[in-house]
Parts: sequence; C-alpha cells; structure tokens
Amino acid sequence: MEGTKIVERYNGHIGVSGAWLAGCIGKNVYDNGLKRGTVRSLRRGGNGRTALIDWQSMGTKLKARVIDALGSDPAQMSRESLLRIILQRREQQLLDTAAYDYYSRVTGKDGHYLKPEKVDELWNNARILDAIGELLDEKRRAAEMGRLKLNVKREFEALAAEIDQQLVEWPNSLPTSGDRLRKKFNEYQLHGYEVLVHGLTGRASNHKGRPVEVNAVIEALVASGAKLNDAQVAKVAETLGVEIDRRRVQEIRKKNETMLSASREGKRTYANSITMQVDRERPNMPMKMWSLDGWTAELYYQDRDAKGAGYWHRLVVEMVVDVMNDYPIGYAVGEQEDAALITAALQNAVHHTREVLGGYYAPWQIQSDHYALKAMTPKYGALAKYVTPASVGNAKAKPVERYFAYLESEYLWALVNNGGHNITAKNLANDEWLNAHKYQFPDRAGVEQQIAKIIEIERSRKIAAVREAWQRGDSKFHRALNMEGYLLAFGDTGNGNMLTPNGLKLVRDGVEYKFDSFDIGMRQHRGERWTLRYDLGDMNQALAVSEDGTLRYMVERKAKVPMALVDYEEEDWKALAEYRQFNDRLTERVTEHVCQIQDTAREYVTRAQLESPMSALLLTDRRGQHKNGKRTAQRQLAGTIADVAFEEVGCNGSATCATEKPAKNREPDDIWDRV
Repeated sequence: MEGTKIVERYNGHIGVSGAWLAGCIGKNVYDNGLKRGTVRSLRRGGNGRTALIDWQSMGTKLKARVIDALGSDPAQMSRESLLRIILQRREQQLLDTAAYDYYSRVTGKDGHYLKPEKVDELWNNARILDAIGELLDEKRRAAEMGRLKLNVKREFEALAAEIDQQLVEWPNSLPTSGDRLRKKFNEYQLHGYEVLVHGLTGRASNHKGRPVEVNAVIEALVASGAKLNDAQVAKVAETLGVEIDRRRVQEIRKKNETMLSASREGKRTYANSITMQVDRERPNMPMKMWSLDGWTAELYYQDRDAKGAGYWHRLVVEMVVDVMNDYPIGYAVGEQEDAALITAALQNAVHHTREVLGGYYAPWQIQSDHYALKAMTPKYGALAKYVTPASVGNAKAKPVERYFAYLESEYLWALVNNGGHNITAKNLANDEWLNAHKYQFPDRAGVEQQIAKIIEIERSRKIAAVREAWQRGDSKFHRALNMEGYLLAFGDTGNGNMLTPNGLKLVRDGVEYKFDSFDIGMRQHRGERWTLRYDLGDMNQALAVSEDGTLRYMVERKAKVPMALVDYEEEDWKALAEYRQFNDRLTERVTEHVCQIQDTAREYVTRAQLESPMSALLLTDRRGQHKNGKRTAQRQLAGTIADVAFEEVGCNGSATCATEKPAKNREPDDIWDRV
C-alpha cells in the first residue's frame, strides 16, 4: 500500500515521490541533485499533488539505495502489471486464437506436428508480443499528449524483466534481454507467426532493410492496382530482397485493408465499401423527389435485315421513378440512352402526373446520373427546384438502380426472351437454352409491348398509394409546373408566322391547329413574327416566342363555335362569351388610349396657339367641326371663357375626354358607328 503511494506512473514515465526520496537520502542531497540535474523532476508539488522524480534519471547508486529502501524495483511496482492486464483482456476478447490455429498446423523438420506444450509455448510467445505492441502504442500516445519522448530501449529492458519474473501464467521462451526482446518484437511485427518457429521448421526469414521500410514495401505491393494475391506479393518481395511467407502477407493485407483499399480496389469500391454511408429516409408524399436513369432491359428481340435474322437485340428504357414508393412516373424506350430519350421520359412523366394528380405539377428534386448532363441541365432546371446528379459509380445513391433489380426479379424472369440480370451477372440465362428458344423471341414491337405492360401493372399496383399520400400531404408541397418554362425547354418548334385575327396557325402531321392569347399585350405586337413551342402530348396550349426571343406569351388552342344556333352546346356558349369579353376589354383599352392621346394633343395645340390648317386634325368634335373648337381655344387665351365641350371620337357617351363640362342634349356615342 505504501509502495503504491511512493511510486506512480506519470505521462508514461516512472516517478518516485519527492517527499519520500528527500526523507530517504536527505533533504540537502535531494536539493543538490535537482540543482545539478543529476535527477529530473517529472512534476512539481503543490495544490495537493506530490512532487515526482524520474526513476530513469537516477544514477546506479541512487537506484540501488531506493530499491533497498522500498524492497522492490519501482519499475515493477509502477507498472501495476499493465502487460498482464492487456494479456488478460486479449484472452477475454479471444484476439489470439489465430496464432493457436497457426502453430497447431506447423510441422517440424521431420514432418511431425509440434507437441501440444510447444504449441502452447509459441502461442504464449505470440500473445505476449501482441500485448507488448498494444502496450507500446498506449505509451506512445501518452507520451505524445505529455510532449515527452518515449525511451524504447528502457521500456524493453523493463518488459524483459517483467516477462522473466512475473508472467508465470503464460509459459514462454521469449528473450530475457531487453535488446534481444526488442529485436524479436521487430521481427515478429514484420514476419508474423512464422518468425517464432523458423528454427524448428528449417525455414529462415531474412530481409534487407529496416522493419519500417520492409513493411512499406509489402504494403505498397498489396496496394497495387494490379491486385496481386498474397503469393504473388511474396514472390515480388523476394526479388526485392525480402523473404516473407504468404500468410504474413495476408495478415498485413487484412490489418491495413482500410488504408489500402482505395489504391487496390479503386475509388468506387472504396466509396461503396469503406466510407460511411448516409442512412436516408424516403419522402412521405409524391413529387418531392424523382430519380431517373437508363436501363438496358435484358429482353432479347429478333430483327431481320439484309444480312438475315438477328436474335440478340435489346432496348434501353429510360425510367423516371417517384422515390416515395418507386412509382414509375415516366418512361421512354429507345435503342440507346441519349438526351432525346431522357427528354421523352421526362415528358411522359409530366403527362402522367396530370393523369394521376389531376393537374400539372412539378417535382421538387430530380436526381440524375451524369449522362448528357450538360445538355439536360436546362431541362432538369425547368422542372425541378433542385437538381442533384448522383456520384459517379455510386449505384447505391440512386433509388432507380434498385428499382431495376426489382423489375428483373419480379417480372423479367418469367419471359422467354429474358437474358438474365445483366451482361456481367453470374445468373445469366443458359446460352444453349436461349439459342434453342430464340425463334420464340418477339420482334421489337413485341418487346415494347412487354415493357409497356410491366409499367402498366406497376402503376396499377401503386397509384392508389400515390394519390392517397398526395391528398394527405401538406398542400405547401403541391408545386405547380411552370408551363412557360416547360414548353421553352421541352417543346417542339413550329414555323414562324404573324398574328392575325384568327390567331397563330400550326400544321402538324396534316392537322391544323390555331392558337390565340387572351392577353391584350400580345395584340400590341402584331408586327412580330412568332414561333410556337408546343408539346404533342397536350396540344391545348403552346408558347409563342418572338423572333428575337425577347417576348413570350402562353397561347391557347382556339375553340370552334358552331355557325348554327341549334348546334350550340353549353361549352360553345362559354367560348363565345370569352371571345366577346376579350373583345370588349380590347375595345375599352383602345378607347382609353385614343382619349388619352387626344387630350394630350389638344392641350399641346391650345397652349402653343397653332395657326396651321393641319391643327384642325387634332381639334375636331364628334360632328367633325374644328372652327368652333379653335375659336373657343382663342377665347380661353383671351380671357373670355365659354362653356364649350370638345367631344372626341370614342368617349362612350357617358363622359367627355376634355376637362370641360358635358354638353347638354348629348346623343349617346356608339363607337362602331364612327369606325
């Protein structure tokens, strides 16, 4: 009990109580030793702490005197059998069973297996050396925290003494000299289990260079992108002057797998297998996130050409899924994945969204791959607020990739033309079986029907859940599609033409379409040439873009109204009312504009006292008279003001455009009588 108070470990060093030491050797000797530096202080006393003197800094005579006074070596007292503790801990964790398995299979020079007691001895040697490595790691960390240097030589001297005197529970044959123990430890770190038996088996472990350098050579070979196996690494190492067993190579590879994986396996494997993955949760309602990618459907079809029949053709499906429940919101089928196929799949998704949700809505986020990313980014941006391309090669980051695997296992396996999961998969269909049944393969149209049927079944299974979640979800996430931006990015382009009273005309596939806008502003640009951008999936609306691209108006397909009244339906009356209401608003706007310019022009002429005969064109009343107006203007300037009303064309009879009072006995205006 007294010894544990006198001796203490501090920052990896053995310390002896300064107060006890001063009492043992005398206060004057103690003080002189500190002043001269013959002993080193580890810690100052005060604030309840005891001053500590470094045991290793003491001279031989002083150490002998301390040991005689304590009755034991402070190194053993302070160690508190840390090595023993580590050994016991490793036993509880079963960390050393691999060594026992290794030595139990070793054969001697005569071909016989080692005796059980020899196996136990070698096993103990390995366990103690592993424990020493763990103990030294702890001491190095403690020394680094205290900014002190670990004296490895002294540590091995103390460890050798402890192994020789205290570890009786683990019979071993390790060296009892500090230097020899250190050498054996370094060899074990480099060559592993084999170094402890080379004298018994006749095998030698020789190498040139220091252990750190040799280890670096082995790790560099293991990390090579050539992916050498353990035996190949050992052979290459031998040419570099390093003899090493393949089992030791295996140990080094497993021990450093995390650090060497990126170089050996590549960045993609490292990212998918080593780095920490984010655990994500699916959205709770549709339209929050779409995931899209191209998928080569493993469905063969036969196609005849000039060279004969071919049976091994496949189609590519560009799939857009709503991540909420992997609902196939859109798709397109083609011969290869390109920008056109991705565009078609997104257009299909927009149209189907209207069918499912009852209107045009846009997703909040689109997750794509990097294929045609530069060309598709404007189109992704026209639909989604957020565009997030998945990491290259990281299939786990794309929900649509898992959906492809689901389709293959759920549907494709039952079809006669199914070729297996993919070209590199292990469970490909048998080539002989496929060759025997190739005459039953459908043509291209047949495969397209197979794909369409699969999508139809998938949608029918999941559409109810999509609609329910949409109705149940927060309406703030109902994001309406910006139709102008959509048509600008995705729309087909028609020929340019001028706006006429019959609107803008477009002929597509022999069908004539007429579009017009109820926005009066468009009528003010009748001199522009307009190009129509439209979506064949919904020809009820289009986007009119001016020739220079600076003007854009949404236009609607013009409704045709019957000539005969008896043919009118309710929607025809509504369409007719819309036409009339628009024309009334247009007429009112025109009238207001004419009134404004006449007021401004009249004020200018009156103020300037113009005598030109042409000024009469600006000062006419509703009867076309201008002399009365001119005289009135003159009288106003002379100070003899009379109540005269200037009645301009298009003032609607209810009010005059001038600032004077209305004339008496005024007749109602009718703009159409004056046009």
